[in-house]
Amino acid sequence: MSACDRCLRRAVLVAMLATRIAGLLNRPTTRAAGLLALPEPDLVAAVAGPHAESVLETLRTRDLRVDRRACEQAGVAAVCRHSAAYPPLLEELADAPAVLFAAGRPEALARLREEPSVAIVGTRNPSPYGVEVAHSLGRDLGAAGVPV
Repeated sequence: MSACDRCLRRAVLVAMLATRIAGLLNRPTTRAAGLLALPEPDLVAAVAGPHAESVLETLRTRDLRVDRRACEQAGVAAVCRHSAAYPPLLEELADAPAVLFAAGRPEALARLREEPSVAIVGTRNPSPYGVEVAHSLGRDLGAAGVPV
């Protein structure tokens, strides 16, 4: 399973801008709603400011084969919105992720289309306790057969 170039490039862009996006989301006075739904040039302009052209150039010249190899080597499947394996409930979000990166058994993604599942959402900077709780919840739910 591999994401198409367009979606993988979008995921790479969001990763490149993640720190700046997080900074905007953490400001109570900033209107960041819908930020991730913006087209690429608008997202870059809104987030990268004076560095926008540099970010777009880096994105244009990026070799996605390197990203695909990194996913393969890590045992991570990259599934984009154009794949039949993409969970239908995510398609309903205005700012749905372009790509889901999934570890574990790729066939488990198919179960997301047919069965109830659980998503564990956290923070980029979790406490050790938060990491422990998320890992424990994911492990226990997975062991019970619930797609996580």
